Amino acid sequence: MFIRSWVMIVLAALINGACLAQPVDPKLDLFASDGLGFLTSSESAAVTHQANSGIHSATKIQPFREAHDLRGYKTIFNTSAILANFALADEEQENLNARINDWLAKSARVKVAPGEEAASGFYSAISIRRYEDGSAVLEILVGVGDWPEILRLQAEGPVTALAKSTVWVGVSRRRLDWNSISNEGLLSFEKLEPDILALYRDGIDSILLSF
Repeated sequence: MFIRSWVMIVLAALINGACLAQPVDPKLDLFASDGLGFLTSSESAAVTHQANSGIHSATKIQPFREAHDLRGYKTIFNTSAILANFALADEEQENLNARINDWLAKSARVKVAPGEEAASGFYSAISIRRYEDGSAVLEILVGVGDWPEILRLQAEGPVTALAKSTVWVGVSRRRLDWNSISNEGLLSFEKLEPDILALYRDGIDSILLSF
């Protein structure tokens, strides 16, 4: 089966003025939701503005199917797919996937199932944008795709298969101080982890309300 654990660099798609300042690092200049085309430029700008306005975090829930269709996805399989625009160590990815499995298993709205029985597949993306004013915005995207459709499209590549099959996404962003999440100018997963986990938990709780 093609879906195991990936860490992929989210590329393609240009930013359409989504933020208030220009990023200083070209490797940290793209949100996954923008790169995958899940939010319009105005929607993306609104979520970032809300995250920058002093609110603890901002979330946008975006369905791609009608409500009655979404309620049909009662079983879910964690694909273990994590996209990122920075490097994740194997141990970091494994620990994060363990948390995701735990949160999905505890949901009363959806049943975790093996791949051959699941109607939907869960995946996620982590991305950071860094700005010249010393701030950064963390984005956590949690997505649910039609699992049979993901498998049908696997020949087009894993990212394409996930994106084209998505039925629901939750996009959460939080403004952070770059110095508080970095060591000597380099992003520190250890410092960033509490915010990543908090946004993941909120995103999973929100997205599963559709089931």
